[in-house]
Amino acid sequence: MSTRNFLYHTEEKHSMPKLHTPAEFSRILTAAVVNQQFCNTLLKNPSLALANGFCGEKFNLTREEKRQLLSIQASSLEEFAQQLIADKSMARVSCCAGD
Repeated sequence: MSTRNFLYHTEEKHSMPKLHTPAEFSRILTAAVVNQQFCNTLLKNPSLALANGFCGEKFNLTREEKRQLLSIQASSLEEFAQQLIADKSMARVSCCAGD
């Protein structure tokens, strides 16, 4: 299986509705795990990492998801993932608080 198919099955991209989160965040973190250069770019210049994509694939993020990722300041992938999860958890709490 190629890296491209591992990260994002091309057939699914065209046939399924766009479910961004957490699938896109998972793709970004997976790319960072399997490629040190992408990981370094994500940590130092997340805007560039998102703009460049990975292995010819772009990341399909909503404006809010992109804002969330770009607001993270982390020195390691572990710290990046923790902040991403914490931010997502807080979004769920605030979203559901009015229910």
